Amino acid sequence: TGTASREIDLPNGGISILIGNIIQQGANSQNGNMIGYGLEGLTNIAPHEIYLINNTMVNERFAGSFLVAADNTQYVKAYNNIFAGPGTGITYGGSSVLDVSNNIQNNTIATMGFVNPGNYDYHVSNTSPAINAGINAGNSVGGFVLTPGLEYIHPVSFAAKAIQGTIDIGAYEFATALPVKILSFDAKKQSQQILLQWQTTNEESISRYEITKSNDGFNFFKIGEILPKGKIINHYKWADKAGATASFYKLKISNQDGSNQYSKVIIVNPGKTATVTKALIKDGSIYILDLPERFQQTNGTLQLRNSAGALLFQQKLIYPSSPLMVLQNLPLSAKPGTLLVTLQSQQEKINIWVLYQ
Repeated sequence: TGTASREIDLPNGGISILIGNIIQQGANSQNGNMIGYGLEGLTNIAPHEIYLINNTMVNERFAGSFLVAADNTQYVKAYNNIFAGPGTGITYGGSSVLDVSNNIQNNTIATMGFVNPGNYDYHVSNTSPAINAGINAGNSVGGFVLTPGLEYIHPVSFAAKAIQGTIDIGAYEFATALPVKILSFDAKKQSQQILLQWQTTNEESISRYEITKSNDGFNFFKIGEILPKGKIINHYKWADKAGATASFYKLKISNQDGSNQYSKVIIVNPGKTATVTKALIKDGSIYILDLPERFQQTNGTLQLRNSAGALLFQQKLIYPSSPLMVLQNLPLSAKPGTLLVTLQSQQEKINIWVLYQ
């Protein structure tokens, strides 16, 4: 949105190496030239060479140029760059040696397959033509290796670049990163609202958390969104001020490559104590954890349903103390996926979602 002139100005030449950068020019920029080299005279110590390697350059201005090198520039090397948006790729003097390879240029930014260019996220998604399309750029003068070793993390950080197979074009490497790990996801009643809390690690590949809610355990809708913090261990809170009735909650985790992950489903009954009852499946048996005390002192029934709501199993139960093994042998009709365990007493009903893998 700014009106600055060039994004990078190297006015007097010399050896210049630009590698692994994100360079964006806004629509209101006064100067359409994004990088200028030697345009105020090649007065630095020779040789006058510029190396443009594995950069992602995005021009949102109506026209312009990505690199303009002065006449008498001795050598221009441009490998593995993304030139996205309107403009001339490289303009150089007739006496220059131009060495270009494996660059991508298109006037339409959307064709590059960026994750979220409208929010300045220029990671490449799995649809990008940049994936595995680069080439080894070799060495420059002095033996400087022209393989990027770092990637930018917004707003002021960086991480090691993990090249898998053939290097990608642009500043970011598409990689199937480790999925985010949810260390905990719980809820509790707090005054007139439900407070959701979760803890995570391995957030390098995600773009946001969406908090979703359901009234029936099957149809979920978005009630909020939180951006990742990107630390080693991350703590989050979200207050549902409309949590007046028994509700189901789960997290939708959107990844930078466009894929999604989901947390377990938890149920909260604010009319009672908002205790979150959990379940796990181990060695073919279902265990109930944190069963409310009132449920441990009464008889009832257990129902097991699949994610579509079809009844798979039903039996009468006499509750022992928590944790409670409610079903020792899963029925053959129970397929891997999300199962719904319903515990019914004369006074109330508890629904517990459990993942069967």
